[in-house]
Amino acid sequence: AKRLLESYAMGAKPMALAREDGERLKTIHEWIVAFDKIQVDPRSDPERLRQLEAAKQRLNALKEPIQRTIDGIEREIAEETALEQKHVYLMAKLGELEQNVKDRSIGTVEVRDELENVQLQLNLLRSLCRQPRSYVECEVDNTTSRPMSPF
Repeated sequence: AKRLLESYAMGAKPMALAREDGERLKTIHEWIVAFDKIQVDPRSDPERLRQLEAAKQRLNALKEPIQRTIDGIEREIAEETALEQKHVYLMAKLGELEQNVKDRSIGTVEVRDELENVQLQLNLLRSLCRQPRSYVECEVDNTTSRPMSPF
């Protein structure tokens, strides 16, 4: 779990990898919660009790960073999904505008106004894609790819 958390120090990952990491971290978090609930007979070997408590403390120290990472991954996946949907919408809008120009179904002023509107929205989308992220890289413009990592 620790190496998985540390792998994000290198930067955000493609959404598919981040989604897998989020699922792994959820499983680990559930395992830590279950491990923490283990009850041991207090009459057990004191050394064994001490080792169990030490292990519980080490694992509990990971619970908050794991949950924070899970929350961040989920938030950034939602952001990326919304950006991708906006990108698809804008590309469709451009295609529609192109067809209208070919068909001459709208006037020059309308074309210019629509084009300016789409350009403004594309600029905003580009700006949003370039904002730094910790977990999920923006795949709409592919500007933040990093080398593939096993984690």
